[in-house]
Amino acid sequence: MNRTDRLMAIILLLRSRKKLTARQLAEIFEVSTRTIYRDIDSLCQARVPIAVELGPEGGYSLLDTYSLPPVMFSLDEAVALFLVGSFIARSQAMPFQEALKTALIKIEDILPEDLQESVRATSQATLFDVVDRGGPPIAREVFREINEAILEHKCVEITYRDVRKKRMTQRVVAPYGLIYDSRNGAWYLVGFCHLRGQQRMFHMARIDAIRLTDRDFQIPEEFELERLADRSWARSLAESLKREQPRIRIKVTARLAERLQQSWLLRYAEREVALDGRVILTYHDDPLSALHFVYPFGADCEVLEPAELRQQVVGRARRVLALYGGQDEATDRSHEPA
Repeated sequence: MNRTDRLMAIILLLRSRKKLTARQLAEIFEVSTRTIYRDIDSLCQARVPIAVELGPEGGYSLLDTYSLPPVMFSLDEAVALFLVGSFIARSQAMPFQEALKTALIKIEDILPEDLQESVRATSQATLFDVVDRGGPPIAREVFREINEAILEHKCVEITYRDVRKKRMTQRVVAPYGLIYDSRNGAWYLVGFCHLRGQQRMFHMARIDAIRLTDRDFQIPEEFELERLADRSWARSLAESLKREQPRIRIKVTARLAERLQQSWLLRYAEREVALDGRVILTYHDDPLSALHFVYPFGADCEVLEPAELRQQVVGRARRVLALYGGQDEATDRSHEPA
């Protein structure tokens, strides 16, 4: 982003967010705070009425008397907006698909005619073959209630399915934010669970009922949802899976164990070197997700437990063998590389 675009973006942010610190602006635009100080100084010299409030609760704000001309999109901005919107609208994980489509139609209507033609041409020439990860769709009512609760700082009462204990629990939760996990196409609610007395992550597809309460809450100062975007949320989610999902134990080759170190979930698995040199990984996950995860690794990955998961892998292997005519072991080995 060049400096002119950044200056305009700072004005738009201050107009919409009321108050931001130099540090927050620096993080948003990925520049130094010194650069932000220079940008603010330039805006003030251009007679943009920016107020500075000192102290821990201080920051920059824009006076209400300042107005901007209607925002105009560049060609790149308009195309990027519609491509991203089209991509998200094709995903089953998006709970407001129809609303997003109508929003894009409204935005297109206010674009200049030349930009409309370019956007249509690009959209017609671009196809997103979106593969959903099998995560269950989220009811719009659940998403809407949680979003309203976050905006109003109100707790929600939820009926939550505890898969591990196979029962329903009633919980009062202070919702801090939402996270989408592309690994399995699932949404998670991050918040403080009053039943457990600690911060938890909730699989939103397991929320069977939700009700907005009158109970207020404040997000802790140390909590920043942006920090969870650097994948540090993975540890929290792994801990949540440990409480809610059955234990999975797999034995893998040393090479595969090294490769799985890149997996956000297996990164936190317990590791043990077996007598045959292979590595035993112990973690917690949904059995169906675990089946889809381990099966492609074939003989490099052996499921040790749970027994039900092991039998599912055996059943799949037998069906594949039957499909190929039940070749005997000698025939199989004759095709192995030397």
